[in-house]
Amino acid sequence: MGILLSVYVSETDEQAKAESREGIWYFLKNCLKGHLRKEGRTLTFGPGVPSTSVRSWEQYLKNTDPGAKMLGDAADWEELDAWGSITYGSPKTVRDKLWSLIEQAGVGNLLIQFHFGNMRPELARKSMRLFATEVAPMLRHESDALFEREYPQ
Repeated sequence: MGILLSVYVSETDEQAKAESREGIWYFLKNCLKGHLRKEGRTLTFGPGVPSTSVRSWEQYLKNTDPGAKMLGDAADWEELDAWGSITYGSPKTVRDKLWSLIEQAGVGNLLIQFHFGNMRPELARKSMRLFATEVAPMLRHESDALFEREYPQ
C-alpha cells in the first residue's frame, strides 16, 4: 500500500515553517482551486463517469458532504496540520510524523511531493537532501524491521 503526501524538511521546525510558508499557502490557495473549490460547488462526476457504478455513486452521495471543507480550504497552520496531508518540520519531526503514519496504516510506499506552488527550487532541493540523508535512512531501517515482524512471509 502507498500514500501520496507532501513534505518539507529544514533544520528546525520553525525554519521549516518559515521557508515553506509561501510555497505551501500558494499551493493550497491557487493550485487546489479545482471545480470543487468554487462558490456553489457542483459534482462533475456520477454513475458511469468515468467508471463509477450506480451503487458506489449512491454510497458516495449518502456518506459525503459536497460542501465540506477540503485541503485547499485550510485557513491556518492548525487546520493544515489536522488534515495531515502536508508534513513539515525538522528531520526528527518529519521522521516522527511519517513513522506514526507507517505504523498506524501499514504503509509501505511513500509517494512524496517536495515542491509546493511557487517554492524556490533551492528550497525544494534542500528539503529533498535533508529528507534523503536524515529522514529516509531511519524510515527505511525501521520499516524493514516492522514489515518483517508483521508480515514474516
